[in-house]
Amino acid sequence: MTTRLALSLGIICLFAIDLGLTRHKAARLTILDALMQTGFWISIGLAFGFYVYFSFEYNIFSSAFDSEMLTGKQALAQYVNVFFLERVLSFDNLFVMVLTFQMMKIPVHLQYRVLFYGLILTILVRITILTVGVSLWESFHWMNYLLGAFLIFGTFRLIAGLSNRRTQQQSGMASYLMKHLPTDENLSDGKFVVKKQGKLKFTPLFICILVVEYSDIVFASDSIPASLSVSSNQFILVSASLLSLLGMRALYFVFATAL
Repeated sequence: MTTRLALSLGIICLFAIDLGLTRHKAARLTILDALMQTGFWISIGLAFGFYVYFSFEYNIFSSAFDSEMLTGKQALAQYVNVFFLERVLSFDNLFVMVLTFQMMKIPVHLQYRVLFYGLILTILVRITILTVGVSLWESFHWMNYLLGAFLIFGTFRLIAGLSNRRTQQQSGMASYLMKHLPTDENLSDGKFVVKKQGKLKFTPLFICILVVEYSDIVFASDSIPASLSVSSNQFILVSASLLSLLGMRALYFVFATAL
């Protein structure tokens, strides 16, 4: 319990540093700065792999991580594969963010607020889905067949180009929400909800959060089944998935600048 708490606090500190760097430099972040930050956080994520290796190889904290089930090399291989798998499959999500912000005409200094709260929600969603997924995997053997079906469908969707159409549909979701929710087109200095004429109205920033989080859940239907096919160890899955998110805010600004 103490080990899990210590690791959780460590990961929270890393995200606090990541968000702090992005917040202070978001309005003036150059492509070089963003790439350097991205490289730094990838290095941190890979360095954590050494901790995974020694923890499983020498049965350190075995009661917390079930390390007796894997050797150090097996655990490290699974961790690195899940780490890069989650990171690469997140690129589509960044593309949706760029299109959403451009369509909603959100200035750079306000985009950080959406990215900040979007990251918090993403962390909670990833932990929940992975924890439930591992539990189902261990409890029901027929989940293997369902997982295989997800992977086959995901591969077919990529080959058929359905991912591009899905990206366009998610970008159009912002327009749908603006029409069907009580909204105010004024950004209101970064507020998510405003009160006008005695009625509460949502701002474009709130709409962006809904679209960003929805797209993350949809794209998780690709990445999480793929990660579960690599490893069924909850510690490896959660740590690799969360650490793969480090530096993604900075990488977003590279996408935004390039497009």
